[in-house]
Amino acid sequence: MKASPGVYRVLSRNARLFAGSVLVMAIAGCAGSPASPSPSPSPSPSPSPTAGPSATLSSTPTLRPTAAPMPTLSLAGTFVATGNMTHPREDDTATLLPDGRVLIAGGYDLVDGPDAFHYLASAELYDPSTHKFTRTGSMDIPRSGAAATLLADGRVLIVGGEGCKDPARCTERDWTNGDWPGSVGLKSAELYDPTTGRFTLTGSMSEPSDSPSATLLPDGRVLVVDGGDNVVEAYNPTTGKFARVGTLSHPNGGAVALLPSGKVFVFENNLPGPGAEVFDPSTGLSSSIRSVALGDESQDQAATAISLEDGRVLAWVVAFNANVSYLYTYDPATNALTEEGSIDAPAGWVPSGAVLLRDGRVLFAGGSVDSAGVITGTDLAGVYDPATGFHLLDSKMATTPDGQTMTTLADGTVLIAGGDNGDILNSAEIFEP
Repeated sequence: MKASPGVYRVLSRNARLFAGSVLVMAIAGCAGSPASPSPSPSPSPSPSPTAGPSATLSSTPTLRPTAAPMPTLSLAGTFVATGNMTHPREDDTATLLPDGRVLIAGGYDLVDGPDAFHYLASAELYDPSTHKFTRTGSMDIPRSGAAATLLADGRVLIVGGEGCKDPARCTERDWTNGDWPGSVGLKSAELYDPTTGRFTLTGSMSEPSDSPSATLLPDGRVLVVDGGDNVVEAYNPTTGKFARVGTLSHPNGGAVALLPSGKVFVFENNLPGPGAEVFDPSTGLSSSIRSVALGDESQDQAATAISLEDGRVLAWVVAFNANVSYLYTYDPATNALTEEGSIDAPAGWVPSGAVLLRDGRVLFAGGSVDSAGVITGTDLAGVYDPATGFHLLDSKMATTPDGQTMTTLADGTVLIAGGDNGDILNSAEIFEP
């Protein structure tokens, strides 16, 4: 099975940067990524925090153990089909609106078979009271892999992503070099207003980003970290403009999560061993947490990072060369990045979506990568419980998606929509914890 366009795009871009490395995005993002985390309630503006002292930690190099075999567990949680989207889409954004509906925007779909695709400008709304999707206004610019963030005033910021260099080439794919000659990273951003159902263009970033991560800061700004560069920019909803606020110490920030202090945790990709940093938006400075050479030459990739209720950050990390997944937690109180251990799941499984549940657990679902880096959809799902660790769910998804969106709804259930299992999907289902 061929890799889906969005995932293959990510794989090929990182292959150019780091030979032999593979990156699977999860969710971002917040929306930002194909797999989108549930937005938190909009915070009240507050002053930016003052940077505190930071430390550089070290660890004795250790070799990774062999992945554990698939366990047989019985955990609560069921998947129930719901209405289909109005259009098949992957690598789109999903954002929970203040009224409980979910905005689905952009992405891409396939046309004329698996060797042609085009970016989408269309958007739709999911209403949990009717279990139906309906069309809403379209974006000005078709885009895939963008980041979406709910602003304090209820509007949604859609930023960056990948679009068409030349509209006539939107449906052309060239597998010879593992890239799309008609694609280009976007600098543009737009705002969706739920009261009017319309998108309008707003200020643009100074640098294009085809795989951004966007994080709502306590002061109301949106911090944008580029997945392939070290430039950090912030969007000010009051002025409608972006401003460069600093740089990361490593040019390939992966998963991003907000800390209670207002600083931002960034997991660094493509390092031999886990590395991370904390970026302070108030100073523009970044402090290293840890970088460990493990001795097995694995290139680590952060598939996702989720802010936990206790203030820590949970990161799913993949050592692709070793075909093993690991969970790490970062505790800002101790400035320590701790390995939680290998995952009790099939070797090679990389979830393409993750979201924080209302009870404080984290749901992982979909996606898969085998030892050769071939993308295949899966119906696997599992939960991380801060008290007991990670466990596979006994129940399975109704579909086998990769690159789906996941959004925690107001009632605590999770909407899982779209993705790719060889075909781009318009199906959706609800996870009931």
